[in-house]
Amino acid sequence: DSPPLYIKGLPMAHYISTAIKISTAIKIRSTHCCLMSLAWLVCWSIHSTASAEVQVLRKEAVASTIYHIQQGDTVVRFAPQAGANLFSIAVDGVEYLRQPDSLEQLPGVGFGTPLLYPTPNRVKGAEFTFGGKRVAFKANSSGNFIHGLVNRHPWQIVSLTDSEESTSLRCLADFGDGKPLNDLFPFAHRLYLTITVKDRAVRWTYQVDNQSGSEAIPFGFALHPYFVYQ
Repeated sequence: DSPPLYIKGLPMAHYISTAIKISTAIKIRSTHCCLMSLAWLVCWSIHSTASAEVQVLRKEAVASTIYHIQQGDTVVRFAPQAGANLFSIAVDGVEYLRQPDSLEQLPGVGFGTPLLYPTPNRVKGAEFTFGGKRVAFKANSSGNFIHGLVNRHPWQIVSLTDSEESTSLRCLADFGDGKPLNDLFPFAHRLYLTITVKDRAVRWTYQVDNQSGSEAIPFGFALHPYFVYQ
């Protein structure tokens, strides 16, 4: 059991004035693996260039929107309302991530690339104290708390930028005062995630911004990809 990762020791404005950005990138080679197919109900293109295509697909039964992004031979699918899960990476027609049988299975962990935040590892006893403030979660793993709060949360799309070489989607999980996430983790801030897709490369970049708050915040961030065994 590991405690949360803390960023502490400096006043908020000293270490967060330009926010914290960390990137993770995966470059992909074409190999053979098992692939489970998915079918979506409605599809329409919202932007297309010579080598890039972005589509939005909706399945109203679960009120979810899927972004289908293609750059060259790389195709990804991203579900902001299902925890900002980039749940499919296919290169040359080969799928690299474990797929759900239905979209209803996507929120949480088990498929694609769930995001773990603000407590990626186990919180012993499902509670901790930081800066004199006690934080308690609902236990979900043998009396402990695991996997964080955002992989079932509906994220907001902030921007979409597209070119012949790359496509980037930026989205937001808001922990601001009065927001549902703040009720679960009472430190005012915002978590931004940017997904950037290039031919044979995918990058996750996250940004934690608590400039609207008045205190330091404890947090950890992790990706939990479910790769298909080759």
